[in-house]
Amino acid sequence: MKISLFLIAFLAYFNALRCQTSFSQVYLCQVFDTDQSIQLTAPELISEASGYNNQPFFESDNTVLFAGTRNGQTDIVRYSISEKVKEWLTNTTGSEYSPQSIPNQNHIAAIRLETNAEQFLASYTTTGTYIKTLVSDPIIGYQVWVNTNEMYAAILIDDGLSLAKHHIDSKKAEVLDNQIGRSLHLRPAGKDDDFMPNYITYVSKKVLPNQIVGLDVTNKKSHFIVETIENSEDFCWTPWGQIIMGQGSKLYIFDPSVPDRWTLVQDMSPFGLTNITRVTVSPSGKYFAFVAERSTNNKMN
Repeated sequence: MKISLFLIAFLAYFNALRCQTSFSQVYLCQVFDTDQSIQLTAPELISEASGYNNQPFFESDNTVLFAGTRNGQTDIVRYSISEKVKEWLTNTTGSEYSPQSIPNQNHIAAIRLETNAEQFLASYTTTGTYIKTLVSDPIIGYQVWVNTNEMYAAILIDDGLSLAKHHIDSKKAEVLDNQIGRSLHLRPAGKDDDFMPNYITYVSKKVLPNQIVGLDVTNKKSHFIVETIENSEDFCWTPWGQIIMGQGSKLYIFDPSVPDRWTLVQDMSPFGLTNITRVTVSPSGKYFAFVAERSTNNKMN
C-alpha cells in the first residue's frame, strides 16, 4: 500500500476549507477575443453550492469535466454547456480528482484515492466505469496528456513535486525537473496547429518569485517565460498563445510578445468571487472555466 503524503496534505487543506464560510466552486464564462483584449461574460456557477469542487478540464468545447463532491464523496462530473446539465459519472468507494480526457481513446484519466489512502492514476470510460490502473508508482498528483501512450505528470518525490514524462505501455517514467508547481500545460503552437507535444510548460519553484518555464524535452533545454503573479501558481494557455493567471478576485493575461507585463482582464469581486485558482480555456478559446470561492452571503444563480 502506498500512502500519499500529497493527498494527506490535500485532504487537510480540504477539511480546513469545510470549516470556513467559503467553498471552492467551478465557474464558466464565454470568451470574446478582440485584437486589443479578451473580454469575459458574467461567470456562471456550474458546480454544486457547497463542498469541494475543483480541477475543471474541457473535454470539448461543449463539455467540462471536474471533481465534485456530493455526500462527502468526490467524483467525476461532466457539465454540458449547451444543455446546462450536470452528470455525475463515478460513484466509487474511493474518490476521483483531476479528471482529463485521454487523447484518441474515448477514456478519462483521473487520480484515484482509495479509502485506505492508496493513490494511483486510473482510467475510466466516458460514462464513468472504472477500467484499470494506469500508474501506481510513482505517485502522480497532476497530469497532462500528449497522446494515448505518453503524458507529463507532477509526481511526489521527497515531499515535493517533480516533473516526469510517462510512457504508459512500457511503464517507464523519466524525471525531467524538480521543485515544480501543480500546473502543467503543453504550449500551443497556434490556433491552427494545436499544441507542441514535446514542449511542456510549468511553474518552477526553485527561485522567488516563482517562474513559468518551458522545457523542450527533445534537447532537455528549458527557458524562462515570465515570473508568476505573486502568491499564484495556476495558469493556462489560450489557443492563441497567451497565459492567464488569477490572483485574489482578479484575472490577468500575459502575452509573450510583450515581455514582463501582466494585464488585468477582469475583476470578479462584483460577483462576490475571490481566491481564484484553477483556470482553463476550451480548445477553441470560446469558453473559460475557473475555480473561485464566495462567501455564503454572496449568492449566484
